[in-house]
Amino acid sequence: MVDSTRNRSAERLIDILVELQNYGVVSRYNLMKKYNITERTAYRDLNMLSPFIEACGDGKYRLISARAGNQSKESLHKSLARLLDTDAIFPER
Repeated sequence: MVDSTRNRSAERLIDILVELQNYGVVSRYNLMKKYNITERTAYRDLNMLSPFIEACGDGKYRLISARAGNQSKESLHKSLARLLDTDAIFPER
């Protein structure tokens, strides 16, 4: 059960980052509807992504400006691997 919950959470976090990369903004309300999660869970997910995202008003979030264009993909991947605790699964290349 714990692994299943952790997997769903990790999948949501990655999906949120992909959506942010593709569309620029996500809505907390839309996340609740899309993933059938409570507002508390949406806040928890967004808080986990706080190194990467910032609130932009009305329950919407975007990538932090420095991460949106100036940071290398490799650096973003390393930060995400640490966040998801996958450093051991994906060792340095």
